[in-house]
Parts: sequence; structure tokens; C-alpha cells
Amino acid sequence: MEYDSSCSNDYVLFTDGSTAYATQLGKYCSDVTGYIVSSRNAMTITFSTDSSVTDKGFFLKYIALTKVCGENDMISYETKYIESPNHPLSYPDNADCEWTISTSIDGYVIHVEVEYFNIEYDSTCSYDYVQLYDVTSYESSIGRWCGRDGPNTQTTGQTMKVQFHSDGSTSRSGFKLSFTAGVPTYDSAASTNIAAILGGVFGGITAVGIATCCCCGLCSRKKSSPNDQQQRNRSYEGTVYFINAPSNPQSTPTASIALPFMFPPPPSYNDVVKDDSPPYCQAVPLSDIQPVVTSSHSRASEHQGIDNPAGPS
Repeated sequence: MEYDSSCSNDYVLFTDGSTAYATQLGKYCSDVTGYIVSSRNAMTITFSTDSSVTDKGFFLKYIALTKVCGENDMISYETKYIESPNHPLSYPDNADCEWTISTSIDGYVIHVEVEYFNIEYDSTCSYDYVQLYDVTSYESSIGRWCGRDGPNTQTTGQTMKVQFHSDGSTSRSGFKLSFTAGVPTYDSAASTNIAAILGGVFGGITAVGIATCCCCGLCSRKKSSPNDQQQRNRSYEGTVYFINAPSNPQSTPTASIALPFMFPPPPSYNDVVKDDSPPYCQAVPLSDIQPVVTSSHSRASEHQGIDNPAGPS
């Protein structure tokens, strides 16, 4: 066909549906190979030319398929490629494709890398996306990708499921992913941090050592306590003195208190005052004490109408 960069002169237009105004699957004016796939049971092909420059035209072959995209593959040591429908052309609207990639080699997992990736972007990847699943005894999502950042990851088991979904608007040129079977390149869940192990071991040894020292100290105290107590009692023999505590008129008289002193006891009262004329108050006979009138009245004096000096104040 007559060629120009925008294919505005002569072109073949493919739309997804029964009208020329449906979603475009591609517009071409030069040699092209590959498949153009609709999302439903109809496709419209429009051929247009202008008033100048003609060429040999085109030849197309079409076929109806029950499955638009997706298949199951078993791989060993080869590389398997998966492409979006129509890649490198725009993928169709409302596409739902599913592939399952597996290996039968024990200890191998499935690795996926991006060869090309261009899908409609949104922040939640809810319009158009590629989603991967790790298939073991159950399916667990590995992640979902859209925009231009595709997956570069691996499974934990021997099977990976790939899903591609597109909504009813805005198509891009899709993706091409490569899949290989190989040994895991990440640290397995069973592997642990060596530093953490060493820290735990040394911490445990330290804790055991401290506990052992404490136990030994307690045991040595218990073993030595009777003899040591006897030795301590002997060391105080001859140095314990008894002092008569003076009676307090506001409290109950106390008994003699035994206190250990390392110095001689103080002299008694009689030794201090025996040679001096005591400047102390002398005892007064009870008969010389005059009654004291107080402002408080006992319950008995209230009945008698007089103060009772012998009653409680």
C-alpha cells in the first residue's frame, strides 16, 4: 500500500466489533505479520484509499477460534514466551486470558522476566493488568502489574499461572514475558540470618552463665550460713551491753533493749551525781500538791457539779 507514517492515505483498519466505529485493533499501511484478535465474535475490516498512488494491496486470512488466548505449557530447560493478543499491536478490549506454566524437575521453580511491557496504567491496576499466581497445593497471588513496570519474579513451587485482563477502553501494545525453569535465586524461607543465630547463641550462653553464677552464690550462702552465723555470734560475745531505756509517761514502759556496741557503755546515773550536789529537781510529797482546775470536765464531775482533779484531763 501507499505508505505514510500516520497511515492517513491508504490503510486497512481493524475494529473490535460489528462496526467501523468500534474499538480499533490496528491501522496499517505497510507490511505486517502476526495475529489480530477480536474480543468477541465479530471484527470489522475497513479498507480505504485516496485518489493517488496505488500498489498491490493486501491479502488476509481469518479463522474463528473458541479460545482467544491462553494455554498450558510444560517446560524443562527451554525458555517459553507469552505475548498479549495482537502484540506488538494493540491488544483487544475485554480480553481475559490465562496461561499455566509448569516444570516437572524437582527443586526447580518458574522464573519470569519482562521482554516488553506496555499496558494501560492506573494506580490500582484495576483496568488492564497482568496478574501472577504461585500454584502449590493452593493458589496465592504473587502480584499485579500495569503501566510499563512488568514482573520480574519467581514462584516458590513448580507452577505459575498468568492472567491478563483488559477493560472496554484504552488499549496499548501489550506485553511479552519470558519463562524459564531453574533453581530458586532467593533465600528460602528455611534459611535464616547467621548474625541473628550467633547473637541468639551468645545471648543464651550469657544468660545461662549469669543464672549459674547467681545459683552458685545462693548455694554458697546457704551452705556457709550456719557456721558463719555462729562465727558472727562469737565475734560479738563480750561486746553486747544492756541499757535500761527510760520510761516514757506517754507510752508503755519498754523492756531492756540489747544493742551491740563496739565501745564501753556510758556510766550510770549514780556514778555521775554521787560526788556533786545535784542541781536537779527534788521529789515533792504528794500531800503538797495543790488541786489544779482545768477547763475540761469528766463525765463523773458533770453529775457532781464540781471539778475532779484526780479525773482525766
